[in-house]
Amino acid sequence: MKEFSEFLRDYVDELIWTPAYAYKELEKPTYDAIKKVKRLKLQFVVEDIRHFIAVNQFWKSHGLEAVLSTGFYFISTALDMCDKVDAFGFWPFDKNADGDALPYHYFSDKITWATMADLQSHHMSQEFAIITEMHHKGLLELHIGNCS
Repeated sequence: MKEFSEFLRDYVDELIWTPAYAYKELEKPTYDAIKKVKRLKLQFVVEDIRHFIAVNQFWKSHGLEAVLSTGFYFISTALDMCDKVDAFGFWPFDKNADGDALPYHYFSDKITWATMADLQSHHMSQEFAIITEMHHKGLLELHIGNCS
């Protein structure tokens, strides 16, 4: 927890959004973490499950049938709240633009590209197509490739 607290010190003047209610099993660990770093005087925004459901329903009505990935949910929320949105790290492919293999980044090392394909819980390529379209329309700035 000390390392996590040190990391968060850089965000004292920022809002930290957490999807505590997206999944029941995240609720208690999220509130425990918030309590443990309370002394840092960070500003946490805890998602309202009604908002999560409404955003999912909106995209479902626009053809996105799967449950939204956290990244796509956050991008949708940021578009509603912010004047300027930059999206980093949203790349739903197992290889980068140069053809090099990429690990699947998730909360568990047990989740791989193959297991995500089997689960079919998110439609990452469809989400990416929507984000790319929003980028081309000037609604957000999509950053792909290596960060410098």
